[in-house]
Amino acid sequence: MFIFVFWLYNYLVDVRGFSISILKGGLIHSLPCLTAVAFAPLGGRVRDLLSTRSTRLSGVRWVIMFGYRVSGILLFAAAQSSSRMITALALCVSVGSLYFAKSAFWTAAVYIAGEHAGTVSDVMNTAGVLGGIASTLLVPILVQHFGWLTALSSGAVMAVLCAVLWWILGSDATVQSNPEPASSIRHDGAHMEIRRG
Repeated sequence: MFIFVFWLYNYLVDVRGFSISILKGGLIHSLPCLTAVAFAPLGGRVRDLLSTRSTRLSGVRWVIMFGYRVSGILLFAAAQSSSRMITALALCVSVGSLYFAKSAFWTAAVYIAGEHAGTVSDVMNTAGVLGGIASTLLVPILVQHFGWLTALSSGAVMAVLCAVLWWILGSDATVQSNPEPASSIRHDGAHMEIRRG
């Protein structure tokens, strides 16, 4: 995400030759964000549907693995493409796929950590920001010494690695035994019943 936020504009101008006037007009530069707006709720809906058909965590894992794998592959494809428009399209769907999976991380924190979801979310967010700082510092170094293909490929590799880690960690028996939450709410007409479990 930090690669997109901090370096997409420079990449589109310096490497892909989009004029500053076109990007300042906002359309090309805003397309990845608009794709993210469309894909984020779609990811949540797909996650909920998958979770009702299997375990709650399996839906979370599938959405993260799918979204991050597609995002990484398309980021690499965008860097490799010789066409500006294919690059722009691949970058849009790459950002959208990232956001397709994004909310699943927070859902996973609630499912796995239960009463400690706040602490786990804070640790997860801190780790993400530290990774973002490292990424923001690393990209210009990679560009200077190895070029944009290597810099963008580093983000693609991290996305695919994330998907692989979720596949491996998801096979852990402690994650598969996904207990129901401590309380659930059932609606019966005008009555609401809170059931302790």
